[in-house]
Amino acid sequence: MKICENLKTLSNTVIGLGFFDGVHLGHRELINQVVKTAQKINLKSVILTFKKSPAESFCTNVKYLTTNSEKELLITNLNVDYLFELDFNTLINMTAYDYLKDIIINYFKPKYIYTGYNHTFGKDKSGNPQLLLNCSNEFNYEYNMIEPVQYLGKTISSTRIKEYLKTGNIELANKLLDRPYSIDGIVKEGLHLGTKIGFPTANVDYPTNKAQIPYGVYSVSIEINEGVFKGI
Repeated sequence: MKICENLKTLSNTVIGLGFFDGVHLGHRELINQVVKTAQKINLKSVILTFKKSPAESFCTNVKYLTTNSEKELLITNLNVDYLFELDFNTLINMTAYDYLKDIIINYFKPKYIYTGYNHTFGKDKSGNPQLLLNCSNEFNYEYNMIEPVQYLGKTISSTRIKEYLKTGNIELANKLLDRPYSIDGIVKEGLHLGTKIGFPTANVDYPTNKAQIPYGVYSVSIEINEGVFKGI
């Protein structure tokens, strides 16, 4: 997969739009449909997202399920051809129609566009699935909206997963993510207190912008160069 931070011109693409924080089961349904359609008719699959959540432009203390590097790896594993991570602040004042025409159509020439059922875009969130459907004939693409993916009768969303993590329901959060919730970081030197009592530790800072879990003791799997180990 090629990761791009700046726009480049492609043609005959299948494009999926969204932020995809967590790359949970709902996101995977959309991305898999993009890749499946592209491979079926020999087009390039494109996921268009942002470096930071648009929410950061309007509020503080935004928490994420995945860092950019984690999200990139998860999307890479879904066999996407191109991942574009744009700067939302450079596009914040574009109307929905101009964003569709000048960015999506102009740069990617999509034959198919996919979004989730609640996707919004453009200034004041004026763009939505209905606008994409209305403009499909004008710009010669087919629009497909992915219906909500549910678990236990409730729609899977990043917000729902964050709430489960916050309240300590890690097992249910993991089911919606379809993987263990994880923290990625560099081991740093501590005070060697564990070593003195026969239990050496690996200290990793919890990223300040990651969704928090309750303070406590957890059973974990640790993946390092040599393999995967059990830990606490």
